Formats: sequence, C-alpha cells, structure tokens
Amino acid sequence: MQACDRGEYAVARAHFLEAFELCGRSGPAILSTKMLLLLGQPSAAVEEYQRLLDAALEHPYFLSDADKSAVEQRLQEASAPLRARPDRDAAS
Repeated sequence: MQACDRGEYAVARAHFLEAFELCGRSGPAILSTKMLLLLGQPSAAVEEYQRLLDAALEHPYFLSDADKSAVEQRLQEASAPLRARPDRDAAS
C-alpha cells in the first residue's frame, strides 16, 4: 500500500497482481483493478471487473458476497463515464 499512498499506482498495481498470483485470493485482484482507474484506464478496469465477476460464476467462493457487491458497484461506476463519452479513453 505504500506505493499507492505515494501515488505510484503502476507500481502498486504490479504488487497487487503479484500478490494475487501468489495467493489466488480476490482481494489483491480487486485492488489491482482499482489501480487501473487511478491510472486513468477505465476501459481496462471495466474489462477486469467483468473478468472478476465471470470468475465468481465459475468459482462460487472466489468472491465473498461483500466483494461481489463491491465489484458490481465499481463496474457500474467505471462504466458510467464510458457510456456517456465512449471515446474518452480511446487513447489509452
């Protein structure tokens, strides 16, 4: 979290992805996706949030009910600006 606290979102994302690969738990995956939003990449975040929900369908215990609700909410929040302005992060 120190990298995130310093605004080093790409570094924080790399650490969260590594943690996810090591433990396989959803928490680091959710946080790594949040870093995409902080990096200004909402389209990529939307794709990853959707992948997390898809993984929960295949593996029912991957996301707790609270995490699933949080991911669904973040997916909606990340999608809203894209629906309003579909070319917003086309340069990303």
